[in-house]
Amino acid sequence: MQRIRFKRVTAMTLLFALMTASAGCGKKEDPPELLTPVSAEQEYVTVERGRIGSRTYYDAYVTPEIEEVWFNYDGVLEECLKVCGDRVEEGEVLARLRTDELDAEIEAANKELAFLQTDYEYNVSLAQKQIRMDQVAISMNYEEAAKLDADIAAVQAALDQRMQDLAAGTISENDVEDEADYEQKLQEYEMQRYHTLEGISDFMHNIGRNEAKTEADTGIYGIDVKEKTGSLSRLQERKESAVITSPCSGRVLGTVSPDGEQLNSGDNISALETVYYIADESRAYFTVEGLYDTEFKNDMQVYVLINGKEYPLVKADYNARLKMEEEEEWGPVNGLPLRFRTENEEWMKELQFGDFYQIVVVEKQAEDVLYVPNHAIYRDGSISYVIRMEGEKEVKTLVDTGMTTICYTEIKDGVEEGDRLLSKNVYFDTGNFMETELVSGNYIAKESFSRMSTASYRNERIFCPVSEARLKEMKVKNGDEVKAGDSIALLELYSQKSSIMELNYRLTNIDVNYDDARTALDKQKTMLAESVCELEAQNDTSGQIGMLMMQIDYLDTLLAQMNARREYEKETVKDALKRLNDEAALFNVKAGSDGRITDIAGIKEGRGVTGQDTFCIIRDETEQLIRIDDSEKLKYNMEVEITGILNGEEVTLTGKVVAADNVLPPWIYDGTAYGGYAVVKPDEAGNLEGFEGEEAKVSYVMYENAYVVDSNMVFYDTYGSYVYVVRDGERVRRYVTATEFKNSRAYILDGLWEDETVLSQREG
Repeated sequence: MQRIRFKRVTAMTLLFALMTASAGCGKKEDPPELLTPVSAEQEYVTVERGRIGSRTYYDAYVTPEIEEVWFNYDGVLEECLKVCGDRVEEGEVLARLRTDELDAEIEAANKELAFLQTDYEYNVSLAQKQIRMDQVAISMNYEEAAKLDADIAAVQAALDQRMQDLAAGTISENDVEDEADYEQKLQEYEMQRYHTLEGISDFMHNIGRNEAKTEADTGIYGIDVKEKTGSLSRLQERKESAVITSPCSGRVLGTVSPDGEQLNSGDNISALETVYYIADESRAYFTVEGLYDTEFKNDMQVYVLINGKEYPLVKADYNARLKMEEEEEWGPVNGLPLRFRTENEEWMKELQFGDFYQIVVVEKQAEDVLYVPNHAIYRDGSISYVIRMEGEKEVKTLVDTGMTTICYTEIKDGVEEGDRLLSKNVYFDTGNFMETELVSGNYIAKESFSRMSTASYRNERIFCPVSEARLKEMKVKNGDEVKAGDSIALLELYSQKSSIMELNYRLTNIDVNYDDARTALDKQKTMLAESVCELEAQNDTSGQIGMLMMQIDYLDTLLAQMNARREYEKETVKDALKRLNDEAALFNVKAGSDGRITDIAGIKEGRGVTGQDTFCIIRDETEQLIRIDDSEKLKYNMEVEITGILNGEEVTLTGKVVAADNVLPPWIYDGTAYGGYAVVKPDEAGNLEGFEGEEAKVSYVMYENAYVVDSNMVFYDTYGSYVYVVRDGERVRRYVTATEFKNSRAYILDGLWEDETVLSQREG
């Protein structure tokens, strides 16, 4: 680059003239003496060919997919098997709900179904036996009717013969008595025949009625069975849904109860409310800090910089449930941070969670075009031109411009690649420059944190185990150590004794009523058996014995049905008694696990309590996590080294960040749990009670293979950040994307090449 130096006196004269002009008509003063000689340089630029665009750089970190797990039904948490930081495999059990009442309902539903079937079968059997008896009775009546028809025919024939005899004079008309006997017999036979036929009609009606009743009972039974089976199926579904498993292999990011605290055994859980967040480590994304949906345009191109190379990315959306929860919490705001992925899924799997990368977002870009810095473009109204150098001659040249970015303008026509143009900039050279060779390297960020606390998340919530009671006595206080089975509180249960007495009374009455009914049936059976004996003694062949035996069999079936009903009713009452007796045993509320009493509820003794009330929490201190405040630099999966004092001795703990704001949206946890915190899981589990953390250290690669320069090499103007590079012995201004960090070091992300030399100001 050619340098044109003005004579020093000319520069001084120019400065004096400027000062005089600015002073107006006032008294002229001598210009101050310059302490450092100044020479002004014209600056030139070269028309270059390449790519220009509006490019924005963002810090991005690799995060896993977040899977959510919830219960399909309301319930009380029985056991929380996995907590924050735990490693889980796909299908592994995470937590269970209490199913005591559900089990009782399922057992009762199974018993009711069994009874429905038994009772239906008995009813069908009774109806069939009644139909069979009616059919036999009809058959016997038809035989009786046929016999009566024969008897009637015989009597009628005898009467007809008598009439013939009278006409022939073989008998006397005075023999009236004989005729009256025949007529009486005929009437009796006809009356018997009428009753026999009427009986046939009644029996046939009974058969039709019993068949209709059987059909109706079958229909009702089918409806009842369908309803009860559906109810049982729903209960069994709830039973199966009382266990939730991990949908993927990964790590538990957090467990959240409805009040924002960590999930505890004994918590009341609402249906469809997310209680687990699992990091699916088989699916990785680049998540961008500070870039949201509202700022992203579909025509933007996105790249990730890895070892100086650009790899294209595509936008990856969040699952609908996470987005819904975010909107429910905050309303229509920016949304979740944008995340991206590559089309190469195998390559994504090789990324380490928590690592930083640079994401380049290109809004507009032109490839293989001529371009110059914006300060080389002059404008006269709507006309754009440059001042092209032909040797020492300045030539005003009109140009056709295209895309304009913050730093550069595309030239479509008017100049050629390599043309030298005069810049609007003038550089006052103090001469205090030195040449520095450009090098590349990784920026290793080192952070330390001092605000930390220990926490345990394997806790048990001690709640009121019955629907209603009165708190008689609280047996523990905050800070007490308890063992599993220790008494926590004593309750006074409402109406237990009276309810149990009422059920016992019902149980006795069931047997009494059955015994009375059985006695009546036994009496009928005895009478029928006696009739059978009498008929057998008479060698009866009319079929009456068979009919009586069928009636006895019918009564036996009826008795069996009554006994089945009695047993079902007794089982139902016994189940209710068992539940009451089991509930009565809950007057003494006990600890289910070892730990320390915390969070005693302010429930006064003598006050009524319900199943929604919590007495206290037993905190498990055998395995603890460490919470670190102000942790925006702590990312998921980072390795952390923590020093502190435990039991009077200095200790060093190592662990990994298992929950952090960069993975979980801030609305997932409130301020009392994770808001503003990162959670570290020590590599070795143990009791950290009394641990006083002094410092947590973490080192990580912030920028990979970036160009490292001193911060005094970077300058700023209205166009952006730039450095001066040396080309063919000349100084050339180059706009760059620079990020400044500690220790007066800056990292150049874009705009430089490794074989270039950068000018820096001399210190001092």
